[in-house]
Amino acid sequence: MDFITNAEAVELGLNKEKVNKILERVYNLAIEKALCNLPELLNHLSKRQAHLQGLYTKFFAEHPQYVEQKAKVAEAIQSLELLNPGDTPEQIFEKLPKKLRDFALVSKEVKVTPVDLAKLNESVNGVL
Repeated sequence: MDFITNAEAVELGLNKEKVNKILERVYNLAIEKALCNLPELLNHLSKRQAHLQGLYTKFFAEHPQYVEQKAKVAEAIQSLELLNPGDTPEQIFEKLPKKLRDFALVSKEVKVTPVDLAKLNESVNGVL
């Protein structure tokens, strides 16, 4: 495997083959180290996912009115995570009902007016 080119080796005054062998050993050791840490990482991620699934299950059990609105719940969670980056999942789920009520209030205030695209004046509005 070539990590540096002939031109780079000449420019740096190095032996390309020796440098590539050293870099290949470093590369292989890094991959080995990463693979050794993989089981621990996967264990952590699966435990976290199980914990989050428990929070979702508890939330929907306590707030069955949102079961059919899972996309809106996910949107509210993302919004809360962005606004509160240091919060734990438990803190996010505590704030979730209020955020969903706020979403509902905003959506009630938004007026949607249908637009007849055939009647748009392209000289004023541009071409779609």
